[in-house]
Amino acid sequence: MQVPYDLVNLMDLLQFEADAYCRVMSLIGQIMARFQLSANPPSGYRMVVTDVVYKSLGVTLNEIEQQLKKLALPFAQAHFDR
Repeated sequence: MQVPYDLVNLMDLLQFEADAYCRVMSLIGQIMARFQLSANPPSGYRMVVTDVVYKSLGVTLNEIEQQLKKLALPFAQAHFDR
């Protein structure tokens, strides 16, 4: 039996796909930063959402979907699909 606040080693983390969790959080942060920047651009900058921005957003969303499948998180996948 493992105590809830016991020390955890790298092998314990790897069995739960910690890298995928971290990658999903990083990708969500990137998306949030892009939207925040486009909503409040620095003074003197004109922010235009171009095809390149939409394409990179699509690539990011595809990677999030792949990571969610790797993690086998049905509720998160359902929210993502919605």
